[in-house]
Amino acid sequence: MVSPIESPRTTRKGTAPGDPVGRSSARLMAVQALYQMELMGATVARIVEEFVDYRLTGGDMEGASCAPANKELFTGLVHGVASTTEELNMLISEVLPDQWSLKRVELILLLILQCGVYELRSCMDVPPKVTITEYVDVAHSFYGGKEPGMVNAVLDHLARELRSQEMAVGKEQA
Repeated sequence: MVSPIESPRTTRKGTAPGDPVGRSSARLMAVQALYQMELMGATVARIVEEFVDYRLTGGDMEGASCAPANKELFTGLVHGVASTTEELNMLISEVLPDQWSLKRVELILLLILQCGVYELRSCMDVPPKVTITEYVDVAHSFYGGKEPGMVNAVLDHLARELRSQEMAVGKEQA
């Protein structure tokens, strides 16, 4: 696992090129907040407050420079994932290979998938291919192996189910 700030697709400031409003940072920090929430057993309100007060503004984070994050996207993702975890897990488990179960998926990988699926379901203003790419990038922030490919496969499969018209249009243009 690599540092969450050292993604191959992020700049030194911790945000993807061309992301002036901090949406990439918001996605990464939402995964980190949900992870911290799981480890600490903290409430959503407490974690969101901590991140908004101390982390979303950018600056030094774990020894690396991080760009400011989009507060609205961050807050929406954390609240949304926390309130629909069972539904998200059900969708994810339906597309995992037969030999895999949710219990077998490492927590940080599961949180990346949950955030991606939540965004595919709830953020209709973001094209599904952008969502997939963003969460593959988040996976690269934590993993150097095959995990980003798994994120790509699961989110692509679910995007074809949840947003089939948009995915079909994208396929015709390719």
